Amino acid sequence: MSCYKYNEDNYAFWGCSGNLDVMIVITDSSNHILLPENEQFPFRIPGYHANSPELVFPDLLTPVPVSSGQELRVWYSEDLKDYYEGDNDGITCADVYAKFI
Repeated sequence: MSCYKYNEDNYAFWGCSGNLDVMIVITDSSNHILLPENEQFPFRIPGYHANSPELVFPDLLTPVPVSSGQELRVWYSEDLKDYYEGDNDGITCADVYAKFI
């Protein structure tokens, strides 16, 4: 996907190419943001960036309660907030894994 379709150098998996910031958020089925915890984005995850082949959210300070069968969604933050999404382009796919305790 690209955060700016008019420049081929901006394609990345998790945000804008060449940027350390990540722009992916996890929500519940009502689009309430669960991750990142502080609901601020873009944000940084140590060891990962917009072009990382995988993205691992760090262990949470406060675990998020979830239930079996609950729907969780992966969003590009600009799309979730309908903010600056008009110049975005492309599709990305991901296998998603979660650790339940």
